[in-house]
Amino acid sequence: MQRLRVLIADDHADARRLIQEVLRSNFDVVGAVEDGRRLIDAAVQLRPDVIVSDVNMGVLSGPDAMTELRNTGHEIPFVLVSVETLNVEERIRQGAKGFVDKRDLVEELAPAVHSAFKGSIYLSRGARWSLLFRGNKKD
Repeated sequence: MQRLRVLIADDHADARRLIQEVLRSNFDVVGAVEDGRRLIDAAVQLRPDVIVSDVNMGVLSGPDAMTELRNTGHEIPFVLVSVETLNVEERIRQGAKGFVDKRDLVEELAPAVHSAFKGSIYLSRGARWSLLFRGNKKD
């Protein structure tokens, strides 16, 4: 069985290394870049099966890169990662197939990548908790 090809984008070198280590045993990591503009260029060139991208990066955010790729006909599933989980619903509406709280990376990133490739939505424990908490919050 052929391993899925994954492209990573995160503006923090330590986070990129961690994501690579988490994914390396189950996937072929075809590249790791530090911003959304480089993510777009790498995605067009490398044609990964799934993209794992930080939400907030300099130059161009992960969601903006996802939208730009889709607008140019590149339908690559995205798993977004962030410690900020307030906009999970919005990110899924924008087209992300997964959202993983960075505190859940080790346990939940690989299942999120598999799920995204199959076309299913995956929310990590921290992302689900954020939705529950916000849904029960009285303003």
